[in-house]
Amino acid sequence: MRNSKIVFAGIFLCLAAISSVYAQSAIDYYNRGWDYHDQDNYTQAIAEYTKAIEINPNYVEAYFNRGLAYSEQSNYSQAIADYNKAIEIDPNDAGIYNNRGFTYCKQHNYSQAIADYTKAIEINPNYDKAYYNRAAAYYAKGNYSQAIVDYTKAFALNPGNEYSYYHRGLAYYNQGNYTQAIADFTKAIEINPKYAEAYYQRGFAHYMRRDDESAMQDMHKAEELGYLVNYEYLKGLKRPPLTPGKKK
Repeated sequence: MRNSKIVFAGIFLCLAAISSVYAQSAIDYYNRGWDYHDQDNYTQAIAEYTKAIEINPNYVEAYFNRGLAYSEQSNYSQAIADYNKAIEIDPNDAGIYNNRGFTYCKQHNYSQAIADYTKAIEINPNYDKAYYNRAAAYYAKGNYSQAIVDYTKAFALNPGNEYSYYHRGLAYYNQGNYTQAIADFTKAIEINPKYAEAYYQRGFAHYMRRDDESAMQDMHKAEELGYLVNYEYLKGLKRPPLTPGKKK
């Protein structure tokens, strides 16, 4: 009986050692995949992640990053398939839903993207990127009011993100609320004084309010920062009628 115990103990240690080797090998492939990923060599990264998954079929990070790599190659269907598998393994990871939502956006499937961002927010109510991305999806659908709500929440969670202010400004601009748009573009510029697009769009908002002097100042600043300004397009915009009692 004692010898039998020794044999079983030996078998257990051997299996444990083999398991450790395989697990380490999966990590090695995964790490090499990330190295290639970091070099923008997505084809080789996918090959390494795939090898990691072959060794460990439940390697959620490998599915997640392979999905990222496929997305970088514009292979969105395969990216979604990998995110689906990652969610199957770990249904409580907000980041996976966020990334799958982003991929649905790339396919212009904004309704499904919104559903995924909403799920990410349910899991992590302080996930500012999910609010920001859901706002972008609402914006793409022309739902500017809901986009404004989400952009507002995004910069409440991350006040240093100039992009939330800039894109909320665009939503206000599309609603014809040029005063609020100018305020948001200005806030974005305060955070990032070299934000050429914010100067450009603020110039449009000034122009729509018939403040041509401020509009030209912003357009020139955008040009200084390397932005290509189309003055002919600007001059061709149809502006709202003057408010009674206001001078031009």
